Amino acid sequence: MVDDFNTRYIDGEEKQIISVNESGALNKALISRLTAKSVSNEWDEAKHEWRATGRVWYVPLRLSQMAENYLPEIHHGHPSECVCGHAIAWHFEVENTENEIKEILGSEHITNWMIIRHLKENKGIPADAITEELIVEWMKESVKTMKQDWWWKENGEDWEEMFNEVKELDVRINVRSKGKYFDLSTKRYEPHMTIAKTKSGSLGKMSSVVWRWNHPNNPKRQIETRGYPNEQLWRDVQLLFAKSQKFERLLDTKKEEVEQRKDYIREQNQSSDLLAEKRREQLKIEANKIRTETKNSYDDSAMAEACAYYDIPVFSVEDSSNAWEKKFLNDMSNRVINRKTLSVNQLNALLKIIMPNAVQETPASSKQINYIKKLGGEPPEDITKTRASEMITELLRD
Repeated sequence: MVDDFNTRYIDGEEKQIISVNESGALNKALISRLTAKSVSNEWDEAKHEWRATGRVWYVPLRLSQMAENYLPEIHHGHPSECVCGHAIAWHFEVENTENEIKEILGSEHITNWMIIRHLKENKGIPADAITEELIVEWMKESVKTMKQDWWWKENGEDWEEMFNEVKELDVRINVRSKGKYFDLSTKRYEPHMTIAKTKSGSLGKMSSVVWRWNHPNNPKRQIETRGYPNEQLWRDVQLLFAKSQKFERLLDTKKEEVEQRKDYIREQNQSSDLLAEKRREQLKIEANKIRTETKNSYDDSAMAEACAYYDIPVFSVEDSSNAWEKKFLNDMSNRVINRKTLSVNQLNALLKIIMPNAVQETPASSKQINYIKKLGGEPPEDITKTRASEMITELLRD
């Protein structure tokens, strides 16, 4: 039961309710004007004729002259102010339940008894269950809900269109630099961009509208704390929407500069890669040349040693006069270089090719030697077949 409000309930009916403070020009004006519109001529009785209806409208003070565009017809002609004469933006409707007159009050004059009646009659809450905390909570939540409902009715469609249009742009333009990092694609230090929670340092000169409205990491996001955007956020979304093309061009310019930088780095890398490839090829050629020269030097040395051993001239495949000789000389060259022994026949065949003008004879056969001895001759140890034939002829003639 509400006791802190000097309220007493007898048989379930309120007998005394705290009234508006009667001091102050505005409160006196409120009392006088509401009493004049009541059935009773006494304020202590007249005040109980009034209750809040739960309806509210918002008319910005700068648009007070256009109030009829926002208020329902029943309130057309009503000045954009409270009954007390104070200029207001939020218009709360109250009604006299005795004569059905409806009036407009500011939120500071939605007094406790009006809320109590509203909770009893419109919400069905028993009088003895109405506490101070319940009144404060209703004032807080109901006024918030009424403001939300009005705002979304008036601006919701435009807000949704504009916010959805600019939200992606916002997280690209309403950012600020927080440190730097080295970017391998640009080969320079680039700014690390983070969402701008304040307008300080913001590329778009404002704090992020996404951050303020519904960013999951913002515990004070307005979608939950207010239920609708405040004036500053609403104006910034409109401004961002109006300047979206300008901001897009700014971002495109920055993106183009970065892409040009990346292209330049790619070209430099390609040039470096090409030079490196050419250098690798040159090194490969030089290495092959060294290996070839080393092998040739070894082969030449091995050939010279082998030819000196056999007492024959150094030879090569260039000494051949036909395909067979070329193949034969190549085989002999490999055998000599690899230090393999040549047979007598191989050596004689080799000499016939590389020394065609030299007399090359094979040793005399044992039959020739024995025949010479039978005829009374004495053949030398190194006699050749040709000489043996000559000696046999000479011995037979004698």
